[in-house]
Amino acid sequence: MTPFLRSSFMKDQSKIMQCPASIRDQFAGKLFVSDRTSARLKQITVSVGCALLRATDEERSWIDRAQKLLTSAKHSCGNQVTIKRVI
Repeated sequence: MTPFLRSSFMKDQSKIMQCPASIRDQFAGKLFVSDRTSARLKQITVSVGCALLRATDEERSWIDRAQKLLTSAKHSCGNQVTIKRVI
């Protein structure tokens, strides 16, 4: 599953940088059980690619950059946050 979250409500860049790691950390160490079988599931990992919107971006270039960062996070053994800090 590769959901895409587009957020423009945060203006503080330092908080924006903390948000993806916070989301990932919410899943760390949690116990997940299948609704269907009641079996315990393996650990859930979350990979995040986060691209800050640039003044020159169009929606497609912004999404493409975030997708590349997500792919990079997944290929780095997963459960990673990859953020492009350059605006």
